[in-house]
Amino acid sequence: MKKVWLMLAAALFCGSAGAAAPELFRPDEALKKKIAADPEMKRILYQAHRTMLSPVMAKVRPDRGNKYTLWYFGTTFTYWMEGLGYSYMVTGDGKYAKKAVELIVSTCRDFPVNDEKLSSGLVCERGQFLYGLAVGCFFFFDKLTPEEQQLVADTAAGYIDETLKEADKPETWWYDIHNHNGVMFGPAGIISLFFQDRPGYKKRVADCVRILKRWINSGFDDKGLPCEGSVYARYSALRVMLFATLLRDQGGEDLFKTTKLKKWPHVYPVKMIPGTNLVETRNDAYYAPPSLECLFVSAANQDPVAEWIWRNWSDRGREYFPLNLLLEARRRPEPALELSKYPRSEFFRQRCLSIWRTGWGRDDAMFSIEAGPYLTAKTRHRSIHAQADRGHFNLYAYGDLWGVDTGYANDANGNPNFSRSNTLAHSCVLIDGKGQGRSGNGPGVSAETLAARDFGTFGYAKVDCTSAYNGNNWGEPAAGAKQAIRDVFFVRPSHGASAYAVVLDNINSDSKTHTCTWQMMLLADKQVELRPNGALIRNGKPFASYATTPARAKNGALTWKVKFDKPTRCSFWGLFRAGGISVLDSDSFYLSIDGGRPMQWNTAAGAEYDWRRIPDQVNLRNSPPRSKMFDFSAGEHTITLSTREREAEVQALFLGTTPDMTPAVPGDGRFLPVAAAEVSGGMVLKPHEKAVSGNRCAVWLDAARPVRMYQDSFTPANYSRPPAVILRLRGDAEAINPLFAAMLAPLKPEMKEPEVKFDRSVAGRVTITVKWPEAVDTIVWNTNGKGTANFRRVPVRTDRE
Repeated sequence: MKKVWLMLAAALFCGSAGAAAPELFRPDEALKKKIAADPEMKRILYQAHRTMLSPVMAKVRPDRGNKYTLWYFGTTFTYWMEGLGYSYMVTGDGKYAKKAVELIVSTCRDFPVNDEKLSSGLVCERGQFLYGLAVGCFFFFDKLTPEEQQLVADTAAGYIDETLKEADKPETWWYDIHNHNGVMFGPAGIISLFFQDRPGYKKRVADCVRILKRWINSGFDDKGLPCEGSVYARYSALRVMLFATLLRDQGGEDLFKTTKLKKWPHVYPVKMIPGTNLVETRNDAYYAPPSLECLFVSAANQDPVAEWIWRNWSDRGREYFPLNLLLEARRRPEPALELSKYPRSEFFRQRCLSIWRTGWGRDDAMFSIEAGPYLTAKTRHRSIHAQADRGHFNLYAYGDLWGVDTGYANDANGNPNFSRSNTLAHSCVLIDGKGQGRSGNGPGVSAETLAARDFGTFGYAKVDCTSAYNGNNWGEPAAGAKQAIRDVFFVRPSHGASAYAVVLDNINSDSKTHTCTWQMMLLADKQVELRPNGALIRNGKPFASYATTPARAKNGALTWKVKFDKPTRCSFWGLFRAGGISVLDSDSFYLSIDGGRPMQWNTAAGAEYDWRRIPDQVNLRNSPPRSKMFDFSAGEHTITLSTREREAEVQALFLGTTPDMTPAVPGDGRFLPVAAAEVSGGMVLKPHEKAVSGNRCAVWLDAARPVRMYQDSFTPANYSRPPAVILRLRGDAEAINPLFAAMLAPLKPEMKEPEVKFDRSVAGRVTITVKWPEAVDTIVWNTNGKGTANFRRVPVRTDRE
């Protein structure tokens, strides 16, 4: 048996010079032609073209003193190897192999693990480099001389062994749950498979398998839900799944049979936002569809549910092209998913995440709340991705996102070290502007879900966030609270009523009066009409056109004439998208004012439209976000946006009059749509066709004291994470305990708003009456102590009966 194992390993994994690449990366001619004909291949070939012009790594980034250099060279090296490798796989052009060998050898020589300026790099940064090295070996191992292969083996061994010293120590900060386990030991396992005939490497493979099984067991809950954000799980698990695929192909242990990895795709039907292909997000993640993880599981386990999700809900793995097509060529089952068999609600015990829904289509709604423990709270030295968001709610309906999670795009204001996880950026209550304890980058806060039930007509949960408001597991203080209890209802439609949510907050700090702030997070594409005790939220009307310079066109420009009645200072924002085959090479313009020297505007835009501004400082990672201000005298001025990179797209500029003003709450700022500009040269206008529903969301907010409604917005501390602007609906009440009672009702255009009344005439009780055309709902909230809350719906006779 041992002899068979070694023969398989040698055949599949390049144990010596001249061996073939793994089977997965050896497509037949038909598949090569399919990949070559895909429009995404243009991007890969362009990536390879750029790499052909690149010097060796040491010359690209000679200054290694920066803390993030190890991450920089790891991601750059991966970019190089993917571009060259996939281009070589499809074309067979030897120039790609020659350049790849040069870069592999020089990078291994110039960046040994014992380089004192790199040894402090994070474990994920080491994993990023090893992944690039593994990709290089997929395609170019047989192009290396025996001496060069040994150099790669020694370099990889150094990085792996250095990290193994930390991996089994419970006091290591990333031990157990953190996604760094997958980011590091997935690639470490892959590269180890290439060298199993060399001393120490068989044990390294076994160590990687052991550590990854531990991570899978602790990093996912019993139902397959990632304990960190869904995108974080994907970031690490895809590399783990690639290792698992290659390990399985060569006859090794099958990690796809681990219970929690098998279950992961089966969680998606519970987490999908109705009427969209987006997964409900929380905890340092952003809204995104399912992706390649479903394809991996489908192919490995012949899982019809994973296959159905891949075909119907996923993004088809375009970000990972052409790996998606290589995996799709494998034998897979027929898709099968019966949504009718899935529950309309779910409670995830480890995270204490509660979800209720009416269904999955564009006529359905969904509500969620999470209030559970910081999963490493008992081990001060350990850390996972977390936020100060206990009790935060999300609300989705009719294909629209109403109350949202801000993910990585978090408010930095008032948070030490500008942590991206402040309660200011969540749909929670603040006390004198303060919230729950600092979370993220180490510490975290805990809460308790006291009840989570589904009664059919409605879902209900009671959560106790008192601990979170009193500090984190490091003992750092927070707003302070005697109690912070939140009751929520999600009411399903019937008798002419739409689905809606009710949020009740019983929170007080002490016996003194404080400014208490109720918050609801919204995306920047929403428009808010404030009301005395609430608001009406609508979808904003999109701009009708965008401007771009086509790939082969000459340079062009947009020119606006702007008049100021008095001297004015302005910030600059733009609604941008990178429209080219390379995001990095289609995201910048030149900006000039009154014919002055053009200023380079690197927007950092992505593949979707988002607002981007000119910041006042370059070091955005460690600084609170603010806008650079430009001075305009009274009178008419000319603003010109001209071509720098072709296929960069813009819909409008926005001029703000304060450093903190954003397009989401424009105040006295002004929008400059491209349709209002003079277009010259190669710049062209094109229609921007985006359908926007006429749906709306009505909000009622009542409290023990008068409520002042207002809206504001904020920009994330980490500028590179979407979205760039978050809108915040707020209500202030001066009270010892505001006893906030909120109702949130998403409505289709044909639906009328219900009549909502709040009655506080009985001490210790709040009664909410909601009158619909054919029913009357009553919520009775007893506010003494931790309180109780009850719901009742009574049908009303109509003339038709």
